Amino acid sequence: MTLPQVTAPPPMIGVQVTGADANSQAGLNAKNLRTAVANLDAIRLWSEAFTSEDLEDMGLTPGTGDQFKSAMGEVPSIVAALQATTFLKKLWGMGTI
Repeated sequence: MTLPQVTAPPPMIGVQVTGADANSQAGLNAKNLRTAVANLDAIRLWSEAFTSEDLEDMGLTPGTGDQFKSAMGEVPSIVAALQATTFLKKLWGMGTI
């Protein structure tokens, strides 16, 4: 996945950007990232109790159980990458660096 090149302030920051605005938005987004990854890891842990077929029996589209299990298999590396950060933790913990 290629991330877009950004030269202007992201739209969620607004037109007049101050250091406090940027710090606040970065902290909010870092905290949301942490929450999203934690939630995804919780789903992964829950799903480990089931086979692909079990998940399809619960309502996943037929044939997608294996894809779901594969996706969940990628989650630990995302968790590890987030845990390995230094400065993102400061952003989500205090909203300031």
